[in-house]
Amino acid sequence: MVSNSTAVVVDIPLIAVVTATVSGTVTDTATGKALAGVAVQLRSGNTVVLTDTSGSDGVFSFEKIEVGDYSLRASFTGYRTKSVNASVTGG
Repeated sequence: MVSNSTAVVVDIPLIAVVTATVSGTVTDTATGKALAGVAVQLRSGNTVVLTDTSGSDGVFSFEKIEVGDYSLRASFTGYRTKSVNASVTGG
């Protein structure tokens, strides 16, 4: 039996994924003091992408977030829920 083999070369270009960290501090607007235990959502449209809870210093953080438009929604017992827009852009 005789076999002919053929090599196939395929170029597959890859695109680097640009990501960023989205972080901030939740504070009481009246006193300016940091609020611990605030539920913070990172949302894309109506979809919750990630959630975090602010630490004792009021800080929250979302890592490896892809380029796009998002909203941050913070909610805490005794306070009105607040949403702000955020855009992650490439280099």
